[in-house]
Amino acid sequence: MFPSPIGGIPYPIDFAPSLVFAVAYGCLLPLVAYRIFDRNSRTILLIGSCIFTVERIVAFSLRAAQSVNASKRFNVGLMAYIQSDLALGYIGIAIDLGKLLRTLLVAPTYGSDTYVQSTEAESRYRYWISTAKLDGAAAGDKEEQRDFPTKPPEGTPDAPRTRAWIRGLAGAVALAFLSAIVVGIIATSNLPNVVKGEANTDQNMVLRYVSTAVALFLIVGNAAASVWAYICLPRVNRQGCVILFVISWLLCIIAVYRLSVMQNTTESLQSTASGSLNSVGDKAAFYIFHILPEWLSSALLFVFNTRRIFSTGFIGDWRLADEGPKEKERRLKKEAAHREKLQLRKLEDPQ
Repeated sequence: MFPSPIGGIPYPIDFAPSLVFAVAYGCLLPLVAYRIFDRNSRTILLIGSCIFTVERIVAFSLRAAQSVNASKRFNVGLMAYIQSDLALGYIGIAIDLGKLLRTLLVAPTYGSDTYVQSTEAESRYRYWISTAKLDGAAAGDKEEQRDFPTKPPEGTPDAPRTRAWIRGLAGAVALAFLSAIVVGIIATSNLPNVVKGEANTDQNMVLRYVSTAVALFLIVGNAAASVWAYICLPRVNRQGCVILFVISWLLCIIAVYRLSVMQNTTESLQSTASGSLNSVGDKAAFYIFHILPEWLSSALLFVFNTRRIFSTGFIGDWRLADEGPKEKERRLKKEAAHREKLQLRKLEDPQ
């Protein structure tokens, strides 16, 4: 006996839903391409979700091919690949959410004097200086608010301690997600040996449970953090909090579903007995509670301009600590040099 594959083995009944989801993920590709090439919405924080979208097209194409080809249907290597993809895909989305959450929570902790360190300000730093607008507009000016929607009003106090706590907790959560990924990789990479009876089945099941349970706990934590920010954090983008909360609970559905079916075992990949997860009801539950929430999560990440909503800039909140004296000195020198160039440009071209 060995753990039943999540979603079962692809039979002819799987062809239509596999094709539907392959096409559904294909429909997201124009959005993915737009987010990659549009300067105003491009951010590397979604690189994992971009790869996930492309990879899901491949996975469901393979699953559709397996459903109509008996020789591919019971291929242990393909089965292990798809199981690995299912076990790790939603965790990858959750990791991207964690990065967005960190940036969302850090942004409103900057005061008016430290805002230049924020991801949004840094991402437009060169443009801001080159157009001589670094300190030329008032805090309430409509043009400045359009360029920097999260810029705090003059006199807004800084919250460095809150910012440090957020970064510290976000770093710990990222490491915990990494541990869930590693455990999941170990479990799924050993699956062919488990099927052949060459590895310990109980150990493999424990690893799968641990990976999913850790991921679920962390995803619930992300959802709770978005609620806390919505209620307690001044100047936070509430639309971002709502989006994070909704996607987090979609991912929770996936994790809970996985935990609910992991106890099932089967004696053969060809088995259609109870517990093999190959019945019509099992298949329907798989597509409704595992695959559909994944697609909805991906769609929400790309439909909205995450760079604008979460103020991520291009690389998100990358700092381990705030700007130090030496870094500030280099920045001020760079600003001064740019201003000199701008003054020369104005003298050479009075118009």
